[in-house]
Parts: sequence; C-alpha cells; structure tokens
Amino acid sequence: VANMADRVAVMYAGKIVEYGTAEEIFYDPRHPYTWALLSSIPDVDSKEKLEAIPGTPPNMIYPPKGDAF
Repeated sequence: VANMADRVAVMYAGKIVEYGTAEEIFYDPRHPYTWALLSSIPDVDSKEKLEAIPGTPPNMIYPPKGDAF
C-alpha cells in the first residue's frame, strides 16, 4: 500500500479511524488499531512469531458508540 497510494485510510468496524499520507500512516501512526495492524505485518526474513491483535471484533448488529477499538 505504501508504495502505491498517496493517502491511506485505516478502517475499523466500518469507520475510518485514521487517515493521512502513506508516510504518516506507516511511519507515524496515531491510532492504536493502526499500530496493531502495522505490528502484525509478517517479515519474510524473520522466524519471529507474528503479533496478534488482542480482543474480539465488535458486534456490528449492535455497533458500539464512539471508538470501537
């Protein structure tokens, strides 16, 4: 994504939680979900275990108020 897009939107539970340039999102993320996503990107040269994103997705039949993450 960083090599193909000028601007990036990060979505969680159907809402944009962070929006900015590819550089801002990948090198200076502000939202905890963006941090979690970036931490879960696999490194093909490493045998380290991937970071899991803790918690469970919200029930979108009854969406939470405010920031769902």
